[in-house]
Amino acid sequence: MKNKLSWGIALLPFVPSVWMQGQEQKQGIGNRRPNIIFIMSDDHARQAMSIYGHPIGKIAPTPHIDRIGHEGAVFQNNYCCNSISGPSRAAILTGKHSHKNGFMRNGNKGFDGSQQTLPKILQANGYETAIIGKWHLVSKPTGFDHWMILNDQGDYYNPYFITEGDTTRHKGYVTDLITQYCEDWMSGREDKNKPFFLMMHHKAIHRNWVPAERHYHLYEHTQFPLPDNYYDAYEGRYAAQMQKMNIYRDMYEGHDLKMVAGMNSDSLLFDPWLMLFLVRWSRMSAAVLWMPIVNGTMNFIRNSVLSKRWQNGNISVICRIIWLVWQAWTRV
Repeated sequence: MKNKLSWGIALLPFVPSVWMQGQEQKQGIGNRRPNIIFIMSDDHARQAMSIYGHPIGKIAPTPHIDRIGHEGAVFQNNYCCNSISGPSRAAILTGKHSHKNGFMRNGNKGFDGSQQTLPKILQANGYETAIIGKWHLVSKPTGFDHWMILNDQGDYYNPYFITEGDTTRHKGYVTDLITQYCEDWMSGREDKNKPFFLMMHHKAIHRNWVPAERHYHLYEHTQFPLPDNYYDAYEGRYAAQMQKMNIYRDMYEGHDLKMVAGMNSDSLLFDPWLMLFLVRWSRMSAAVLWMPIVNGTMNFIRNSVLSKRWQNGNISVICRIIWLVWQAWTRV
C-alpha cells in the first residue's frame, strides 16, 4: 500500500506514448509527435492488474490493461515519492519532490500553478492539452487548453464537474462520465493535425469503492484470497504499525463494505468517518475559541521578567513547543 498512486499510474499513463510511438514507426509515419493519453486510476494496486501475475488476476482479470502492457512496457521496480493523492499529482505534474513543488499534503492552500509543469512544456512545443476527471489540488489547473475536473474527491454517482465558468452536477456514474467526456474532447478538437496531451484522471478505484450499478453482482459469489500481509503484526516496524490501511482495524463496515444494520434494513452500519468529521470540526472550533487565550498567555510569558533573564530565548522555545502541541491536538 506504500505506493498509493504509483501502481495506478505505473502501467497506464506512461505506456500509451511508448505504444503510440511504436505504432507510428510501424506505419511509417516517421518522427511525427505522438498523441499522449495519460490514464490515471486512483489507488490501483498492482495485485489488481492481472499482468503482474497475482492470484487475484486469475479471478478478476484486466485484459485491456494487460494489452497495453504487452504492446508497450510494464514497470516492475518503480517508486512513488509521495503516495498521498494531491501531493502525488503535484509531483507528476512538476517532476519535483513535494518540498520543492510546495504541495506536501492534502488540504494545502492550493497547488502553485505558476511553476513549470509537464502540460506547459508540451503546450510550448505545439501540443493541445486537456485534463478531465479528478484534480484534487484545490487551485484551478494551469497549462491546459481544456479542463473539466471533479469537485475535490468527487462522487461515484452524479458528481459535480468544475469548468472555467461553471460548476454543474452531471447525472451518471463517474467512470463512464470521465471516459465519455475524454472521448468527446478528442473527437471534437478543431485541429486534428495538432498533437494532443490528455490526462484522463479517474476517481476509481479510490475508497469507498462504489461500482457501477451494472457491476453490483459481478463478484457476488467469488472468494478472493486474503492479502499476503493480512495477519502481519508489523513487529519491529513502528511506522508500519501506525498506518491506517489495515483491513481489520481501519475498514468500515458501512462506508467501505456497504453492510447494513440488519436484515431488510436500508441503513448502513456505523460510519466513523462522520464521527471523525464531527470531532475535527469540534476541535477546530475549540482552537478558534482558545487561540486568543493561548496567544495572550505566550505573549505574557515572552514579555515577562523571567523571559528577560533567559537571554538565550528558552521561554520562546517553550512557548513554541506548547503551540505545536496545541496544533497537533486540534488535528485528527
